[in-house]
Amino acid sequence: MIEYKEGLVNATAFGNLASRLYVKQPSMKLIIEIPELATKKDVLLALSQADEYKEVRLRQGERSVYNKLCQHSDIRFGLKKVERAHEKVYILLQAILGNISLGATEYQNRDSILPLEATRVYKHAIRLMSCVIEAAVSRGAGSLLKTSLELYRSLKAKGWEDRPTVLRQLEGIGEKAMQAWLEFISRDFLSSH
Repeated sequence: MIEYKEGLVNATAFGNLASRLYVKQPSMKLIIEIPELATKKDVLLALSQADEYKEVRLRQGERSVYNKLCQHSDIRFGLKKVERAHEKVYILLQAILGNISLGATEYQNRDSILPLEATRVYKHAIRLMSCVIEAAVSRGAGSLLKTSLELYRSLKAKGWEDRPTVLRQLEGIGEKAMQAWLEFISRDFLSSH
């Protein structure tokens, strides 16, 4: 992220990018190493390992809650078991995108408050995704750019683009209104066939 020229130290394009977006050096290294043909799963896995999440801990009592969360139908890229802190971040990011109600009684635990944990994880995700996008542009990695832009839009909307959770972007649409809309659409579709 730095280069030496004629006895001077200069920041590279990636160094300037990391500085402008306040991305830590180990995280920037991870971002630069994301393969051009990475999938959304690959990008989420890389993001979850960012140094910005170093303070996130997986406490012993939380494992069962996160393992249960892995089985939820709105977790697109599940894991067999959540055993490391970065896996916790990975599942929380998908829970945000899947519009999973983290305050539900089935996910309550004395060791963790999932909505609070998700908020802490989300605050870095947007900035890190912006960095992935700009790094893809600098690298000329078109496929990675496309994947990253799709993931960025989903993160900003807090819902997968191809799922009904995209309705959350509309003002006044909450979880109950979204469910009612889905029921109406499915009833209408079934009655027309």
